[in-house]
Amino acid sequence: DKTLSQIDELGLHLSNLLNNLLQWSISQQQKENITRNEVHIKDFFESLMPMYREMSKLKSITLIEEHTEDTITTDPNSFGLIVRNLLDNAIKYTPEGEKVSLQT
Repeated sequence: DKTLSQIDELGLHLSNLLNNLLQWSISQQQKENITRNEVHIKDFFESLMPMYREMSKLKSITLIEEHTEDTITTDPNSFGLIVRNLLDNAIKYTPEGEKVSLQT
């Protein structure tokens, strides 16, 4: 039951990430203006991190997180793409057993 619950939760997060990427790619093709919104940093990362926490476990990487309660004004899709690329590369290129620190 616990494994199924984790798979379900990760599937939901992956779906949200793919939807974000799709929306960003559509906006790039349509040459739309960037839409800036207030983004609560801690909430943003809480919705993003479950998949990366699991990825880091697969490589025995310790993921250290410290998120602020602040908000920023940004295009959430573009910001998400940048953060995902940084996290993907950090986990990909960090040797097994090492640490990745994420401080916002």
